[in-house]
Amino acid sequence: MPLTLNQKKSAKIGQRQIDLAKRWNADGLLSDEGLLAVLEEGN
Repeated sequence: MPLTLNQKKSAKIGQRQIDLAKRWNADGLLSDEGLLAVLEEGN
Protein backbone atom coordinates (compact mmCIF):
# COMPACT_ATOMS: atom_id res chain seq x y z
CA MET A 1 0.00 0.00 0.00
CA PRO A 2 1.41 3.45 -0.85
CA LEU A 3 2.63 5.41 2.17
CA THR A 4 0.27 8.36 1.63
CA LEU A 5 -2.75 6.08 1.40
CA ASN A 6 -1.66 4.19 4.51
CA GLN A 7 -1.21 7.48 6.43
CA LYS A 8 -4.69 8.68 5.44
CA LYS A 9 -6.16 5.37 6.56
CA SER A 10 -4.63 5.67 10.02
CA ALA A 11 -5.28 9.40 10.44
CA LYS A 12 -8.87 8.92 11.59
CA ILE A 13 -9.91 9.90 15.09
CA GLY A 14 -12.11 7.27 16.68
CA GLN A 15 -13.78 6.83 20.02
CA ARG A 16 -10.61 5.41 21.54
CA GLN A 17 -8.63 8.54 20.67
CA ILE A 18 -11.42 10.79 21.94
CA ASP A 19 -11.54 8.94 25.26
CA LEU A 20 -7.77 9.19 25.58
CA ALA A 21 -7.85 12.93 24.85
CA LYS A 22 -10.53 13.42 27.52
CA ARG A 23 -8.45 11.50 30.06
CA TRP A 24 -5.31 13.47 29.20
CA ASN A 25 -7.25 16.71 29.54
CA ALA A 26 -8.55 15.66 32.96
CA ASP A 27 -4.99 14.78 34.02
CA GLY A 28 -3.70 18.15 32.81
CA LEU A 29 -1.62 16.69 29.97
CA LEU A 30 -3.76 18.15 27.18
CA SER A 31 -5.03 21.72 27.06
CA ASP A 32 -8.70 22.57 26.67
CA GLU A 33 -7.90 23.89 23.19
CA GLY A 34 -6.27 20.59 22.31
CA LEU A 35 -9.28 18.65 23.55
CA LEU A 36 -11.62 20.84 21.49
CA ALA A 37 -9.47 20.23 18.40
CA VAL A 38 -9.67 16.47 18.91
CA LEU A 39 -13.43 16.60 19.46
CA GLU A 40 -13.96 18.70 16.32
CA GLU A 41 -11.89 16.31 14.20
CA GLY A 42 -13.70 13.31 15.62
CA ASN A 43 -17.09 14.52 14.41
